[in-house]
Amino acid sequence: AALPIMRSLLLGCSLLLACLALPSAAFCPGARTATTASLKRPGSPTRGGLSAPPLQKGRGGRGVPGAGACFMATWGTREWNWGYAQGAAHDAAFALRTKLRGETQRGQWLQSVVSDGEAVSWDEIKLCLALKWQKAAREGR
Repeated sequence: AALPIMRSLLLGCSLLLACLALPSAAFCPGARTATTASLKRPGSPTRGGLSAPPLQKGRGGRGVPGAGACFMATWGTREWNWGYAQGAAHDAAFALRTKLRGETQRGQWLQSVVSDGEAVSWDEIKLCLALKWQKAAREGR
């Protein structure tokens, strides 16, 4: 049981170091800062110079950003609403949890992260890591 925990911890540390080493623009090329960006689509949490991908249906009929959505500028915006049961962060977390529901899916996802840097978006990796840290904080670990 200790080996999977160590792998998870090592992966988390590796991802954190990789995130800290890269400029913020590397995670979302073409995105502008939230203060100068205009909203591309009304009601969309995505801000910046990139157009948003089509929304998918989430819980309660709300739109959930599709694969490839850029959340770089949204972590600090009101629409992102991190840590609450409403907002773009909640919808994106729901989509990621659904995608990684089974142990097999999580294993394949981790393998793609490690082996192929292009298969999984940095936004998805950051969200996964943030959810892991949030859970650990709530459990007092």
